[in-house]
Amino acid sequence: MINLFNAFYSDKMSDVANKTMQAGNIASGDSIRKFELALEKHLEVNNLLSVNNMTSAIALALDLIGIEAGDEVITTSFNCLASTSPIALLKAKAVWVDLDKNSVSMSIDDLQRKISNKTKAVILYHAAGYPSDSKRVSEICKDYNIPFIEDCNNALFANCHDKKVGTYADYSIYSFYPNRQINTLEGAMLSIKDTEQYKQALKLRRFGIDGATFRDGTGEINPKSQIKKIGTSINLGNINCAIGLSQLEGLKERHDRTLDNARLLTRNLRENKHFKIIKLKDGLEPSYWGFLVLSDFRDELLAHLKSKGVAASKIHFRNDLYEAFDSCSDDKQIHNTVQLQERILALPIGYWLIKDEISYISNVVNEFHESK
Repeated sequence: MINLFNAFYSDKMSDVANKTMQAGNIASGDSIRKFELALEKHLEVNNLLSVNNMTSAIALALDLIGIEAGDEVITTSFNCLASTSPIALLKAKAVWVDLDKNSVSMSIDDLQRKISNKTKAVILYHAAGYPSDSKRVSEICKDYNIPFIEDCNNALFANCHDKKVGTYADYSIYSFYPNRQINTLEGAMLSIKDTEQYKQALKLRRFGIDGATFRDGTGEINPKSQIKKIGTSINLGNINCAIGLSQLEGLKERHDRTLDNARLLTRNLRENKHFKIIKLKDGLEPSYWGFLVLSDFRDELLAHLKSKGVAASKIHFRNDLYEAFDSCSDDKQIHNTVQLQERILALPIGYWLIKDEISYISNVVNEFHESK
């Protein structure tokens, strides 16, 4: 089977994991801050905070914003519950914004239409590593004084107008789930522009305690160290960070191989009236968690690919259809999203694939559509 996703592994990962376990610094240790600082350079952001998963990162960002029951949070419906579930958990209302036609990019026009006096945050998901126009969304959010969250969970190194995604927002989320570009077994990072909020978040990721003062000189709990707001336990372990840190060497090379595969697949695939490659507007450069296409015979194509040993996927399901959000959309309000959901497919494209496998994928897809 040609895999759609891959969990990166190297002998170096095993070595650092073993050394960390032998040292006993499994939960806490130097690797946490080293990993955060190293990624700040790679991602060109500041105030990175490691947490246990991307859902916790988004929930923490919404908490810092002050989201309460009844507040409106704007996002897209073609999305993952890992991104949207914190909205429902806070009893806020998800307001679903449409996508551009034949695209996974948030519609700027629809975003502006759906902002109200109840809008307290915008979450922009860069679907499958395909960036939306973060710059324009950032400008709109600033005009309305609305906090802006970028969900870059599978979009490492994606660019928007010559800047990396995540650099435009007040809060940015990155995921290190096993099938992401960095695999820490589980984990995520939250970038927070405001330094005072970052200091607050440092406490909130571990019950609200101040790590610098919580223990006294003897190692006992310091009765003078006050807790002003209770947080949860969402910190990322030292062993996870050590594993992530070991993968940074070669990260850019793996990304470049993915881009090479995308260029080859783009050249090989033959578009026709029934089949299109999803493209981005000028100034937007994807990182390709998958290679997105549209087919009028999507379900047949998906079954055919799997029968030929190619893993492909619809990747997401419209979140507005889940009753738990209590904010189901009229299909007419997200017309482009409805059409996209019926036709979209993600093809394998990752760095682990060789040229012959890319050629095989394109041949299977081309032959299928030529038979229609």
